[in-house]
Order: sequence, then C-alpha cells, then structure tokens
Amino acid sequence: MQKYRLLLLFLFILFLPRDSFGYGLKIQLGTATPTTLLPDNGRPIRLRDELKISFRFHIDSLSAGSILKIVSNREEVFAMELIPGDHETLSPAFIINEEIYTFPAIETPDGWVSAAITLSPLNKLVTLDYEGKQKHLPYSFEKRTFLRMAFGYCPFEGYESTGVAAVTLRDIRLQQNGLPFRYWQLEAHADTLCYDSVIYMPASITNPYWIVNKGGRDTPEAYRQAEPDDLNGYGVIWKMLLFVGAVFILTAAVMQFLYIKNRRRVSNK
Repeated sequence: MQKYRLLLLFLFILFLPRDSFGYGLKIQLGTATPTTLLPDNGRPIRLRDELKISFRFHIDSLSAGSILKIVSNREEVFAMELIPGDHETLSPAFIINEEIYTFPAIETPDGWVSAAITLSPLNKLVTLDYEGKQKHLPYSFEKRTFLRMAFGYCPFEGYESTGVAAVTLRDIRLQQNGLPFRYWQLEAHADTLCYDSVIYMPASITNPYWIVNKGGRDTPEAYRQAEPDDLNGYGVIWKMLLFVGAVFILTAAVMQFLYIKNRRRVSNK
C-alpha cells in the first residue's frame, strides 16, 4: 500500500492551489513602452455566435488606465479600464464605443478580481461581468465581424492607449459559443511568448515582467518549459490524461485490496 500512498501524495501536490502571487504577468509602466499582451499574436479573431473574454487581475497601485481593449474591423471598441473613484480609489469601468458603464469596486480576500466581456451576435447582447455582478446591454453586431484585442497597452494604430492601469494579469480565457477556445494561464512562458493550453496558440508580449521568475530574464530551461508539448505547460490534454490515469490506478488499487480481503475471509472459514 506504500506506493498508493505516494501516488496520492503526488496528486495532492500536483493540484495544490497556487499562492496569491505564484504566477501572472505584471504590466510595467515606468518604461518607454508599457507592457502589452496580444492574444493570437494580434491577429483578428472571428466573432461567431458568442465570444466570452474573461480574466483575473490584481491592482498593484492607484494608476488609472486601460486593462483590455478590443477593436473590431468595423471600428467598434469594447474595453475595460480602471478610472479614478472616490477617496483615492479606482473603480472598474467598461467602455462600449463612447458609452461608459461603471461597477462598484469590490475587495476580495487575496486581492484578485475577475472580469469578463461577452459579445453575443446571436442574442444581440453585450454582457459585462465584474466579480459576478452583471450588466446586459442590447447591441446589434454586423455580419463577418473580426476582433483584435490587447491587454495592457494597446498598440493598434488609431486606438493607442493614453493611459495604462498598473495591474498583474492571469488566467485569460476565451470561450467561443460556450466552448473553451483559448486559455493563457500566464505561468509557463518563453520570455515574449506564452502558449495557450487549448490549441497552443501563442500570445506575444512586449516588455514582460513575469511573476513566476520575479521579472528576471528567462533561462533556456524556461524556454523548454514553455514548449506546448511539455508537461509543465499544464495543458488541458495532459491534465485529462493525468486524471484518467490516477482514477485507473486508484480503482485498480481498491479492487486489489478488496480481492485480497475477500480471499483472506474465505481462507479463514
């Protein structure tokens, strides 16, 4: 039974929750160019029936500005920013073209908050979500809409950010029609690249500061860990295989234990 105890210990350690600042991408402001993260290397993403963009962030200092900006091929802008609030605080705000929708600031135990924007041509709706508080806004989308998005500083011509929020980002997820489409955890990386764990699509980063290596330059080992077929990338497929394998081994162990117990019972009669 010793080997099964070791297996359980290994699985427990593998799936332990990360500490508050174990990983993430810190948006640097005190440089010539603030940090930028471009999902899919800045290439346009087709908007079909529904696209949900969600992420988590930690406010590092009271610096108002852009966190996310989405630009369509029809010159529409969907964005999230931090704006000055009352008593030296920052309030989250979503922008749809020229309209601004604010949410009350929410404090969480670990300082991390979640936000999401859902664009739904099917339902003719835009859903804004901040820590579970939602606003549903009617919106008509044109056919064949493509989106580009930038976290941190937006470098798109004509849409450059005038201010950038001092935040740390993690767990950027895209869902297309309710299904996982992209997931950049922002942990394993290759300096200016980070692969998503759904189909291993890279996101490009300018002027990165990675929490996992405290802003230092990456070593060849870090590049190796960012390769999409590496276990350290924590890809969805690897997690599924680990889970199935663990269930199989544990089931076999239980069956063997019951078999031995039953044989002993028979032999004692």
